[in-house]
Amino acid sequence: MTNTTNKLKLTAAISLVISSMVGTGVFTSLGFQVGGTPSVFAILMLWLVGGVVAICGALNYSELATAMPRSGGEYNYLSKIYHPLLGFLSAFVSSLIGFAAPAALSAMAFAKYFKTITENTLLSNITEVHIAVALITIITIVNGISLKLSAALQTISTVLNLSLILFFVVAGILHGANDSFVFSISSVDVNYLFSNSFATSLIYVSYAYSGWNSAIYIASEIKNPKVNLTRSLVGGAGLVMIMYIALNLVFMLAVPLMQLNGQLEVGFIAANVIFGTLGSKIVSAIICVALLASVCSYSVFGPRVLQTLGADYKVFSIFASVTHAGIPVTALLLQSFISVLLILTASFESIMTYIGMILGMFTFLVVMGVFIYRYTERKKGTLLKRSWGYPITTILFLIIEGWTITFAAQHKTTESLTGLLTLIVGSIVYFIATHINTQRSNE
Repeated sequence: MTNTTNKLKLTAAISLVISSMVGTGVFTSLGFQVGGTPSVFAILMLWLVGGVVAICGALNYSELATAMPRSGGEYNYLSKIYHPLLGFLSAFVSSLIGFAAPAALSAMAFAKYFKTITENTLLSNITEVHIAVALITIITIVNGISLKLSAALQTISTVLNLSLILFFVVAGILHGANDSFVFSISSVDVNYLFSNSFATSLIYVSYAYSGWNSAIYIASEIKNPKVNLTRSLVGGAGLVMIMYIALNLVFMLAVPLMQLNGQLEVGFIAANVIFGTLGSKIVSAIICVALLASVCSYSVFGPRVLQTLGADYKVFSIFASVTHAGIPVTALLLQSFISVLLILTASFESIMTYIGMILGMFTFLVVMGVFIYRYTERKKGTLLKRSWGYPITTILFLIIEGWTITFAAQHKTTESLTGLLTLIVGSIVYFIATHINTQRSNE
């Protein structure tokens, strides 16, 4: 059982949510959006819609987390609302890929930007792979020692990250708009909101917002979860939404839209306009801090899912063990090993598309489960406290998220088939694990 002195305060929980959301997505995806959606209004609406979806999801998740305050996230909710198979599949995907892969990719991105900062220094001879592996190793050690130590690192890096981004936004606004900048809400701009390009861009934006549900994975390790869990989820998602809209506005103020088309490093391009030759290093520092915090948060949340899985299935019981400080160190080591393996072998874009689709499906099922859980509890005579905006927030989330998942499944065939294969493999593992549980219970 987790030591109560190690429980996280609201500030630490919000920091974990923010750091798990802010990564490379906001600094790279604009270049993919402007080609099919060349409208400042439409692009800002993209980030607004993504933020609203995240907040709606956070409100619905917080209701379930308050009613079922056990760590484990979707695994806990899907098992109780639907069937243990669905819960197992979500944990299987999350614990093996859902956190390990983003941690690996964030570490790889960290290494890339770190190299730009250390150019022409003694550290410039270190390869990006070595930097990424070293980061995973250091974060694993920190998270393996103490949750409080990890939370302190998280809080410090998040505050620094927010400060740097705020500085970037203020500097960009003071710099002023480029000569071709136009903000209009004409019929052409509004039509972009219903286009295929908008739907495609929403996939990238959804990825940039992923992580809004992160605090539920450590619900039982947050002080006063009935109050602080909702505040951390909604507060974190709301702050990130404001940050994302402001950042993208600054990017478009600084650089003409068509010059950003197809560019990955939009942050570098905008910073070079605003700050001159020092811009690239400033942006690299911002992104490095964000990615450091992201890797740390993934290494906190992921092992808790595997720990919960280990507590329920004897075949995974080794992952349920914790240290005296409440750290599931075996689960942490496995996730870190997978992250390092992916750093050495994985493809960036295909993995992230695959992760976004399959995890989005489980998120959709959880939010839809709010209706089911309310119905079953009402039949038992239990009255649940409604989350703010219910049922509008629930319906809105399901419509937009369902649209995004359906569109992605139709246009990303390879990733869809890979996701289906993952679910089939997970189902086989589930039935084996259940069989072993039954056998041991009968001994």
